Amino acid sequence: MVLDYYFGRPVEKLSDKEVIQENVDSLLSAMGIAKLLYDKYIEEYGTIICPHIQTQLFGRHFYLWDQEELAQFEEAGGHSDSGKCINIVGNAVRWTMEILVDQGAVEL
Repeated sequence: MVLDYYFGRPVEKLSDKEVIQENVDSLLSAMGIAKLLYDKYIEEYGTIICPHIQTQLFGRHFYLWDQEELAQFEEAGGHSDSGKCINIVGNAVRWTMEILVDQGAVEL
């Protein structure tokens, strides 16, 4: 969502009645930038799918809508072990910021 905020199509130029080439160009550009984040996930984890990453971290995935499964996830360190999900979310934030800086969307 953050990448699309900076690089996506402006909402005021969207149309359900006509194809606006400027929007198509923006969409293709934004998709290329989003792929940069995708590629980082693939390089680091081999996947972008949360249950697959959970399986790498915990040896199984958890159905987090189920209270018992959620409790098992928490007991396994899902949100308390700095090497687990907290680290993965931190990586996503860092990678996103790197992309924003590298693409000139923000300055540090």
